Amino acid sequence: MIGLDTNMLARFYVDDPNDPEAAKQRPIARRIVTGSEQLFVPLTVILELEWGLRAFYRFDASDFRRVVGTPYWAGPCQRRRMAPGCPGLGLTG
Repeated sequence: MIGLDTNMLARFYVDDPNDPEAAKQRPIARRIVTGSEQLFVPLTVILELEWGLRAFYRFDASDFRRVVGTPYWAGPCQRRRMAPGCPGLGLTG
């Protein structure tokens, strides 16, 4: 089982066109998240992701609810095989 950190989840869910490192890291994050049989996401990572989406990326709380409300999240800390595709969040401006 692979444990995910906040950076991996942020790269998976956020498409930041102004961050060249994100452009390099996002395909890796997508491959790991969509191609792994089981992933472990600690509660602290979920909390930090929520904070990062709101504080750094300026997303609304409803954006975070949309992320954790997707089929990618079977529960707060662990999920099994996920369907292909990603409901990514795009940055504007």
